[in-house]
Order: sequence, then C-alpha cells, then structure tokens
Amino acid sequence: LGDIIVTFSDSELNATGGLSKTLTVPSDIGFGTFKVVAINDINEKAVRIFTVDQPVIVISPTFGIPGTDISVSVNFYNKTLGAQPTFVFFDTNGNGRFDTGEPSVVLTPLLNNTGGADGSLTVPSVPPGIYTVYANNSLGQVKFATFEVKAPLVTITPTRGTAETLVTIDIAFFEEGRQVRIGID
Repeated sequence: LGDIIVTFSDSELNATGGLSKTLTVPSDIGFGTFKVVAINDINEKAVRIFTVDQPVIVISPTFGIPGTDISVSVNFYNKTLGAQPTFVFFDTNGNGRFDTGEPSVVLTPLLNNTGGADGSLTVPSVPPGIYTVYANNSLGQVKFATFEVKAPLVTITPTRGTAETLVTIDIAFFEEGRQVRIGID
C-alpha cells in the first residue's frame, strides 16, 4: 500500500472537530489500493482505504456469429489529462495490433469524471474461433475482452425412428441473411 497524505494546515475545524475538503488522486499513482491519511499538527490521524480502478472493457454479447453487433463499454480516466478517446478494434488475425480492414471504432468518453464511453462493433466474416477485442487509449493503456464466433450447429429430435417419423430440426449460429438448406443425406 502506498499512502496519500492530506494535511489541512490552513483550515479551521468546525465545532465537532470536522471539516470537508476535496482531494485529487494523483494521475501518476497507478492502480491498486492506497491509504488516505489525514493528520493534524499533534499527529492525530485518521486512515481510510481508496482503490484506484484498472481501466475496464466490457462487451456484450461475448459470443455469436459474423454480423453480430457487439456493444462495447470502456472506462479509461486520467485526472490530469481528462477522459481520453479510446480506440477499439476486433482483432481478426490474432496479431494483437490493428490491421487495415479490421472493424474498429473511436469512442469519445463522457465528461463525467469516469472516462466511460460506449459504442459498438460488428463481427466481421471470420471462421469460428475465439477473437480478441482490444481497447487502447492515448496514454498507452490497453484492455481486452474475448468474443467467440460460434460454429454452425444443428440438433434433431428424435435422433432415431422409423420411416415417416416427424423430426424437429433446430439450427443455430448460421450467418444472418444466408439461405440454409435442410434435408436428408
């Protein structure tokens, strides 16, 4: 734990020995848990814990098919520089960096001291597998989440029967807008 020490030498306490002041958490403090310490001139002190959160990326849904719209929420914030625009991209080839043609969006954060921003990406036409969605801001902070492109799936009920048995067929994870032929092979 690091300490954030606060002194109020120029302030007068109220009748109950209290006061209210604001403290800006330093932008270069890093992430983690810190003690906020208030000390008076006779070394009485009070301590509370403050946690500086890591940048966050949340995507929804986390699986689907090509053409799926992914909602992206990011939270990057730096008090000195303010909320930073965030570049988000869907890494189609797994190399960990943006390549021309990969779906991307620049998210502009809300001016609410959280650095939060929302947007969306569309899953490109890629084979089934697990892909990474990256979020990078201008401070070099990087976060990522994974998205699974599902393989087409078919289930039948029942799986056995005689001639003229009625069979229910359920399909999932086929690309939207494509024709699907169903038959007995």
